[in-house]
Amino acid sequence: MHSPPLRVGGSSQNLIPLSSPNKNAEIERAIRTIKEECLNITRLNNVEQTKLEVERFVRFYNHQREHSSLNGDMPINVWKQKLIKTEQPK
Repeated sequence: MHSPPLRVGGSSQNLIPLSSPNKNAEIERAIRTIKEECLNITRLNNVEQTKLEVERFVRFYNHQREHSSLNGDMPINVWKQKLIKTEQPK
């Protein structure tokens, strides 16, 4: 049974064919990063601890970790710049 689609910020659920991770590459890469840089290096004892650790990692990833794909910048800075550009009068 699937959970209801996420409806935050206009998000919706899109089902892809089974065994076709290439059709969902960005999400597959995000999951891999969380596993490699968070879950595989931390001993976690229960579900609650795992949730807290993933939340901590996501905050770090978006607010402190430099990304080569963003020319060494952090996602939060890129998002803020895009927000500023969209709010400026034309």
